[in-house]
Amino acid sequence: MTALYDAIGLSIDEAKSRFENDPQSKPDRVLVVILIDGEENRSVEYDQKRIFEMIDEQSKNDWEFIFLGANQDAMKTAEKMNIKSGNTMGFTSNSDGIIDTYSLLSKSVGNYRSSSVTTYDSLIKDVKNSDQP
Repeated sequence: MTALYDAIGLSIDEAKSRFENDPQSKPDRVLVVILIDGEENRSVEYDQKRIFEMIDEQSKNDWEFIFLGANQDAMKTAEKMNIKSGNTMGFTSNSDGIIDTYSLLSKSVGNYRSSSVTTYDSLIKDVKNSDQP
């Protein structure tokens, strides 16, 4: 049973609260990585519309979101939450799929952290299309 929207909503609210209570703790930019092995079917506090709005709001405050979904149409799921298609990837939940996904994620996060650019539309897509080892 996957409470996807509740997990995302609570995480965003907790981070926002922490940054508001201690403004010096807020980094210049925030990267949220969502890795899910199932589809939303259990949330009670947040719904798809609210998550779409929250992600839209935080994207205007230098937050980026990556969505990695196992065994599903990740693009379709991410689009419903306002996550850019270039920051989205589906994968098969087996050993090879998980290893490949974490490797790609590591490269994407590294690229994001080492760059002075504050907005990325294709964190995952750029790494997938590159010749990096």
